Amino acid sequence: MSSGKVASQTAHTAVSLYIKAKKASKKHLIFLNEIDTWLFTGQPKIVVKGLNESMLLNIEKQAKHANLLYHTTHDAGRTQIASGSLTCLGIFGKNEELDRITGSLCLY
Repeated sequence: MSSGKVASQTAHTAVSLYIKAKKASKKHLIFLNEIDTWLFTGQPKIVVKGLNESMLLNIEKQAKHANLLYHTTHDAGRTQIASGSLTCLGIFGKNEELDRITGSLCLY
């Protein structure tokens, strides 16, 4: 993917994950402190590179197993990527939790 495409897919994922976290916090009052902390500390986002769809699916499985909130983005297929392709995975959690899953990956 081009740099612009990566930025677009990352933005889709970040916004969608934020919406999921807000909905989850309204239902169960979970994530509320984490969301507030994230909002008031500049909404940090760390972008690491997955090598392929299989790797993203494996990371998604680890996030699910760790009971972390996550969102996958699949491309609409209008430009560079085939429709339905998994392009991005976002995970919401504390740094320690995320590092256990993504800490060995290279920054993008």
